[in-house]
Amino acid sequence: MDQPTSIAGQMLLFRDRGWKAKEIALELGLSVNRVQAIMRQAESRSADSRRIFEIQELVLDILAVVREIRAGLQVKHPVSRRAIELRDLPRRVGRAIDKATGSS
Repeated sequence: MDQPTSIAGQMLLFRDRGWKAKEIALELGLSVNRVQAIMRQAESRSADSRRIFEIQELVLDILAVVREIRAGLQVKHPVSRRAIELRDLPRRVGRAIDKATGSS
C-alpha cells in the first residue's frame, strides 16, 4: 500500500517505524498533544476499528481540501468553480478512496 493519505494514517505509520510522538509532531507540523491523542485512540482500537478511524481522518482531510477550494473560489475566480469541480475534486477524492481501500 502507498503512503497513507490521512494524517492519522501517517502518524500510525511513523509510530510503527519506531518514531516518538515528538518526532512525528515535528515531521507533520502538528502539536505533540494531537499526536499523542491520536496514538492513544489508535492503541485502544481493533484492526477494523483502526481502519475506520483512518478513513474518518481521511474524510476530514478531504473536507479540508474542499473548504480550501471553496475559499479560493469565493475570493479569486467564481466563474471557474464548475471547471475546478469537474476536473480536480473527483480526481482527488478518487485517489483518496483508492488509497483508503488499498486499490491502485
